[in-house]
Amino acid sequence: MRELTYHSIRFVGSITPSGNVAKVIQGVKSLIDKAEGMGVDVVVIDTDGWVNNSAALEYKSDLIKIVKPDALVVVDEYLYEVFKNLGPIIKVVYAPRPKVVRVRSREERKYLRTQAYKRFFMNSKVRKFSINELALFGSCLLSGKPLPNEVVDKVKAILNQEVLRASQYGEVVTILTKGRSLNAPALREIFRNVDINLLAKGDEKGVLLALLNKDLEEVSVGLLESLDLDNGLIAVRTCYEGDVKGIIFGKVKLNEEFEEVLKSYKCVI
Repeated sequence: MRELTYHSIRFVGSITPSGNVAKVIQGVKSLIDKAEGMGVDVVVIDTDGWVNNSAALEYKSDLIKIVKPDALVVVDEYLYEVFKNLGPIIKVVYAPRPKVVRVRSREERKYLRTQAYKRFFMNSKVRKFSINELALFGSCLLSGKPLPNEVVDKVKAILNQEVLRASQYGEVVTILTKGRSLNAPALREIFRNVDINLLAKGDEKGVLLALLNKDLEEVSVGLLESLDLDNGLIAVRTCYEGDVKGIIFGKVKLNEEFEEVLKSYKCVI
């Protein structure tokens, strides 16, 4: 499958469905609807391998309820026992695993993802967009409510740094400063009962994101290169050359070698 390209995509923004169940289910259903709208005869869904706890099994059950497949193929005897009671409505087939199965280590899976990132961005270019002309999703910094000036002044005094932007998005306070500060723990003097995400200029580089069209559909992926808040510009590395009307910021960040260096359950930026 690594040799294939895609027709349509849906962006989850993470390498795991854990914590992103609704996005995965919504994305799968959307792609099924799109495929059926194109007149395809058969839709095959290759699900992820998250099955090791009750939350994972509930997620798979919810996915089955939404998708309503004609048949369910399981490759594990335990999972067959879990899902065989769907038999009155859905045909459940047990396909035993081969006796010899090569299980990839976490490091090997990470390496393969790195190679996939490299291939995808091989011919990419940096494009710049006006922030005010984009619909933005998944950024606590850009979508959050700006902190009051008096609070920002206190942050400046504590960090001894110029604050480029400071926002609150739900229970997350995100602060972007011009330089790096060693006095971050002191921010607890003014921020209690919230998560603090302190970023220095440049930390935004490498955040994985999705580009959206005018219908808010994902058309490609990209990497955040930089934010120029003074001029209201965002720079994105991507292979996509069409119109962009929105961005979804993911929860994964890559370094210059396209290795994953940060994965978060909340906003990276």
